[in-house]
Amino acid sequence: SILPKLIVLDLDNTLWTPELYQIRKPNCPKANKEIRLFPGSISILQHMADHREEWQSTQLAIASRTNKAHWARQLLEDFEINGRPIRSLFPYIEIRTGSKKNHFANLRDATGIEYRDMLFFDDDANLNLEEISHLGIMCSHCPRGLTSALFVATLQKYESLKAQHERNFMGYILSAVSLGLEEAQEVDEGRVTTGTIKFFNPTKRFGFVKEDNE
Repeated sequence: SILPKLIVLDLDNTLWTPELYQIRKPNCPKANKEIRLFPGSISILQHMADHREEWQSTQLAIASRTNKAHWARQLLEDFEINGRPIRSLFPYIEIRTGSKKNHFANLRDATGIEYRDMLFFDDDANLNLEEISHLGIMCSHCPRGLTSALFVATLQKYESLKAQHERNFMGYILSAVSLGLEEAQEVDEGRVTTGTIKFFNPTKRFGFVKEDNE
């Protein structure tokens, strides 16, 4: 399995919802009350935290343009996975206003990882993903937040392109449409059910699907 060396996540409307600028109050919003992690974010971070040996060659980073940096940093401490702040899963954090090209330049300098070995998830295709893809970074568009299905399909696409040539140009913007994502469907005794991928094991190439009606 060929995994990115660095997976970078946006915050607002990617990792959590709503966006911080939408909160009209003077104090930091409460985690799990006023701000919530997307279900896909929880599943993905939980899986990576529980299977660190399978992800030992992959690091996580944050790249956010929010002007509420102090709130964002506090929320990263307040949200928890396995009783630990999710901040502990992200050794590299870039939260500042301005072009995300600066965020990624800093990440490259801090990690020593080339752009072609990075993968970026963001909800803003018109600005953020457009300019970051020009750096040669594979990007994945998640307009309604990060989902397990999109995460899995993006990793599979990354692997297939890398397998063709390790130094292949990777500056593509992927989406649910371009990846051909559809809800998983199966017929069981005349019953049609839909579901979502809970997580995917990239090494053993299997995952779990949760039925939507569970």
